[in-house]
Amino acid sequence: MKLTFLGTADGIQPVSDRRHVCFTIETDGKTYWFDAGEDCTRAAHLMGVSLLATQAIFATNMGMDRIGGLPRLLWSLRKLNMLEEESPLTDEVIQVMVPSVPPWTGMIELLEGSTGNRFARDFILKITQYHDGQIFDDESVQVQAQHNSFLGTPTKNQDWHSYSLRIQAEGKAIVWTGSTVDANEFLPLLAEPCDVLILDIAHQPLADICQTLKQAEVEFGRLLLSGLSPEAINDPAHARETVESILQVKPDIPDDGTVIEL
Repeated sequence: MKLTFLGTADGIQPVSDRRHVCFTIETDGKTYWFDAGEDCTRAAHLMGVSLLATQAIFATNMGMDRIGGLPRLLWSLRKLNMLEEESPLTDEVIQVMVPSVPPWTGMIELLEGSTGNRFARDFILKITQYHDGQIFDDESVQVQAQHNSFLGTPTKNQDWHSYSLRIQAEGKAIVWTGSTVDANEFLPLLAEPCDVLILDIAHQPLADICQTLKQAEVEFGRLLLSGLSPEAINDPAHARETVESILQVKPDIPDDGTVIEL
């Protein structure tokens, strides 16, 4: 299983050398996308990620920094499939998992309005608005979702619009917190140990996140920091020291383009 970081910066402000958040998992000859920050498609293509093996795309929220690259990704999949002699996506189903439908509807209107044939394609986009619990299982990859209050707490009969995810593949587990303001909210995904914990650290003090993890006595293997704030990007040593002083583990801070084999 290969984990590729295509973007690692959150959407607070533009920073040099880092794109908005996106990573892919490649396993069993299939590609899965987690968030789709701007320019993720070009980055993936240049890094050799197999775009035409795309099976599913997961958005943890519908903020522009998480889906700004999604229209281009879908446009590129359509174009690349037309250019390939074998057209590997023809008649295939690509799952698009979103926590909120209206932004998706607007995105499709944009794609249809920007192509002469209303975004005609020979593969199927299956759109699912997901909620808490297991949201995906295609035998190669399983994904579980847990809501968080990053985009507010919904009123009665309304939907949560931001989630954290637990991803399982090849007998390993990855937890991606997504944007969060309270680390307690993703703890249910850590009820069992995980091999990789990816923390988004842009919207809650890193020390607070680490204290919550310490008090909960969660078990994880490798700790990665992503969704990076400008402060963490400008002073990664301080971020590492904060984690080490509380959790006694040394975190990794992936660059855009970092590849991890699991």
